[in-house]
Amino acid sequence: MSREDKKKNGFSRKFIDSNIILDKYYEFSDYNFGFLSDPDNNIWISDLTKSFVAKKIDYSLQNIRDLHINVPKDFPIGNRPLEMHRMGSTIFSINKTGDLAVIFKNSSLIYKLPPVSIHAIIPISKNTIIGSVFTNANGKYSTKLIKIKLSKNSRIINEFSIPKQVDGLFCSDGSMEYDIKHSKIFYMFYNRGQFLCLDTNLKILYKANTIDTNRLAKIKIITRPFRYSSGKISNKTFLEASNQIVNRYLVTDSANVYVNSNLVADNEKKEDLWKSDPIDVYSIYNGRYLYSFYVPKYRGYKIRQFKFNRNKIVACYRNYLVALIIKRKT
Repeated sequence: MSREDKKKNGFSRKFIDSNIILDKYYEFSDYNFGFLSDPDNNIWISDLTKSFVAKKIDYSLQNIRDLHINVPKDFPIGNRPLEMHRMGSTIFSINKTGDLAVIFKNSSLIYKLPPVSIHAIIPISKNTIIGSVFTNANGKYSTKLIKIKLSKNSRIINEFSIPKQVDGLFCSDGSMEYDIKHSKIFYMFYNRGQFLCLDTNLKILYKANTIDTNRLAKIKIITRPFRYSSGKISNKTFLEASNQIVNRYLVTDSANVYVNSNLVADNEKKEDLWKSDPIDVYSIYNGRYLYSFYVPKYRGYKIRQFKFNRNKIVACYRNYLVALIIKRKT
């Protein structure tokens, strides 16, 4: 701990008084939940342990309703939960065999996606999605974003290759966020201090450096034998457990990009980090750093996901869903 205290990361934060207070909370039985979509008049939560089960919660965090989504009978579910997203009243879900279900209020459609290894999607319209894919060509990995037009013969109409630094897999690993107001796609790197802003045709608009100094992914890769469920054994690449995440989460709201950084600034005190998590704020228009503020931890737990809705922040902390109020100064 003493050695860690002396370590400097080479950057400082410009803090403002966040004046954020805890309002209400709801306790789940476990932490296998996450946001199904941005909050609107209600908070939408996905149950990560059950396929096609979601929850609708009002801002009192008291009135909670389970939503059992009507999955098409001919949509293969398999034995694991499916990734789901909500856009308006429409639900999008992919399965492990490369099918996409688009579920409307009273009907549904199933699309066969192009034969690529899609591990995450975000819908940008009722017939268009953005996917994040990994490729492996003779042991050489790469990560791409692809735009897919949904139809009887769904096809990739645009793609963007994530810049490679080390291995093309873990060095490029990250998360996607769609800002519907500005029609922009954001890609945040987990292991390097950068995020990308693209338009909906996957043309790069800008590359933003976060305020830390980690421009290169400082990762260690190991390869060891791995036994698959079929019994087959082959070498597989892993990220060494000692690697430190640089960025944990990104979300947008209004004119800002909010990044939950995992790094300590040189001007932060140890006691502040025991109580709070730093959020760094950037301009949504050019990625320029603006300021930082603290969001309080809840019962000692770090924030893992958060969304904005006017003067409120809705956040996930371990197995708690917490509503926080932003008190504006007069």
